[in-house]
Amino acid sequence: MTRFNPRESILLEWLILLFRILKPLLEPRAFMSDFKKYHCLECEHIYDEAQGDPDSGIAPGTRWEDIPDDWECPICGAPKSFFKLME
Repeated sequence: MTRFNPRESILLEWLILLFRILKPLLEPRAFMSDFKKYHCLECEHIYDEAQGDPDSGIAPGTRWEDIPDDWECPICGAPKSFFKLME
């Protein structure tokens, strides 16, 4: 009979938490190469879906449609609606 080891329980909890944090990064979508770029009409800042905007809490691989509507250009503060898809 094996004895209960509290350290193993804590380790398991940490592994579960780590998996939940990393799971979105492991989705197939994160590895797709068809990322798009959008440019700000005010200052020409470019939002690249592959790079995201980590300083604003937007992870790399975040699609444009998944960015909150209240997100603003990190350079000039223009609203998301001022960005246009780069062809």
